Amino acid sequence: MKSPQWWGSSVHLAWSSQSLSLHGSAVRENHPMKTRVLRKTLDPAFDETFTFYGIPYTQIQELALHFTILSFDRFSRDDIIGEVLIPLSGIELSEGKMLMNREIIKRNVRKSSGRGELLISLCYQSTTNTLTVVVLKARHLPKS
Repeated sequence: MKSPQWWGSSVHLAWSSQSLSLHGSAVRENHPMKTRVLRKTLDPAFDETFTFYGIPYTQIQELALHFTILSFDRFSRDDIIGEVLIPLSGIELSEGKMLMNREIIKRNVRKSSGRGELLISLCYQSTTNTLTVVVLKARHLPKS
């Protein structure tokens, strides 16, 4: 277990597409984004906003948001606590802001208990073709 003095957590966000080939679109370049590290809490409240520009509404349904939750370690590589994958197919983003609470699962495992939860907000603006993702908080993260 990490010393309470040094542990913390952060969330990395990227999108993924298995069927898109968007030449000349901002969607083509996937630059992972990350929150700041919040230390000494197993229930971090990030409240950080990330905006993806240039995504036409017709292509939103083909994307998925991939969140990786990391345990910060000052002296070595960060450990992966788990991940959340949210396919945007079937989600009606035209209705305005949407809150979602998803269980954090261990990487490469379908069901995993005890990894915690991630709360996010999604909002799509069709007039500007922007998808706004707010990483609100994580809760019940494991200590290691």
